[in-house]
Amino acid sequence: MEGWISVYRKILGNPICCKDAEFFAVWIYLLLNASHKEQEMIFKNKKIVLKKGQLITSRKTISDEFNISESKIQRILKAFENEHQIEQQTSSKNRLITITNWNRYQQTEQQIETQMNNKWTTNEQQVNTNNNEINNNNINNNNIYNITQKKFKKNEYKDYFDKVIKRNENLFRKYRKE
Repeated sequence: MEGWISVYRKILGNPICCKDAEFFAVWIYLLLNASHKEQEMIFKNKKIVLKKGQLITSRKTISDEFNISESKIQRILKAFENEHQIEQQTSSKNRLITITNWNRYQQTEQQIETQMNNKWTTNEQQVNTNNNEINNNNINNNNIYNITQKKFKKNEYKDYFDKVIKRNENLFRKYRKE
């Protein structure tokens, strides 16, 4: 399994997650094994769509992972459920666990990263387009930095432009030398 999860520092102040090392281990296990995208799975002999923040596991699986008794795993999961940290549906073989605030603590980070990547790509394309326009119009390349910067000062991307300049300083130096 690849990827990452966000673990907020305030988890240390959560009396349920940090009741003891076993509670903490089970909580981290749930976070690490929860689905990060929708996928089809079988639960109670039916095909379901496992949503973000859900996992199918069993007391035995968790017990074997941490060498904790199944009865203690049951108590830990019940405590998480009583504190509204998880919801669970059980079957004779396993259980479907939903981490109730998954989107609040996990999805937001992924959305922000995706939005930032999209914004960077869009704005880098704009910088490249501006550079091509300047070259196509036979404008002196010594002015490429100033002309592009003026275009960005007119809109909300000034901070972004400064970051692009830092990342692409060699490109701009090349144009200034020509």
